[in-house]
Amino acid sequence: MEDGISENAHALLEIASERMKLNRSKVNSLLEEYSYDIYPVKERKKQKVFEYALGIQMKLYKREYADFLRAITPISLDLMVTIMEKYCNVKLRDYIYIDTKNDKIMWSKSKLMGTDVLETLEQGYYPRPFRYGNVYSAHICIIIKNLCTEDKLKDSVSALHDVEEKVRNKAAHEIMSVTDEWIYQRTGRHAEEIMNIIRYLCGRTGVVSKKEAWNSYDDMNKLIIQELEA
Repeated sequence: MEDGISENAHALLEIASERMKLNRSKVNSLLEEYSYDIYPVKERKKQKVFEYALGIQMKLYKREYADFLRAITPISLDLMVTIMEKYCNVKLRDYIYIDTKNDKIMWSKSKLMGTDVLETLEQGYYPRPFRYGNVYSAHICIIIKNLCTEDKLKDSVSALHDVEEKVRNKAAHEIMSVTDEWIYQRTGRHAEEIMNIIRYLCGRTGVVSKKEAWNSYDDMNKLIIQELEA
């Protein structure tokens, strides 16, 4: 190559860039073309969740705390739904419908009617009424807290939702400097502790089984350095 960097090194740099953007289709195309294997999680659905979680971890490492907090809600809902289905034997699809016009997951009044799930949600919101509408992590958290039998799992879900409620909206909608101390003052947890909750829930949901997988970006960077020095 004219810049003195090998074709493989260029490919790996592009793979790293696209991986950070969560562009898995482009990454997979390059991996196949250049015969590399960087994904520790192979199953498509689990890989999607884990790569997103790795992106959150990178925001933590780069001290991009506002972006770190904003990224929590999507994975929080995904993990909670999986926990609800795996540990509470409540299948979300049995109680919802898809609003195709707005691409929203909605609670179905007819499907919920007369079920333990509706009773749980109503009790969780009492004395306020449960209003159906969009499915939110707050709803799933109530179901898990009442139907899951594992205290550590329930506590972890509640802790993650607590972070959402206390700081995510502020970080998402206000212009401010978000630091680790700012997070701690409002939640009683440092950003690394919040990340540990996400790691734990990823493990309990079966998204990832090996602790070493969380070093995947470091492993990729070592591979890039090897190619650059070759």
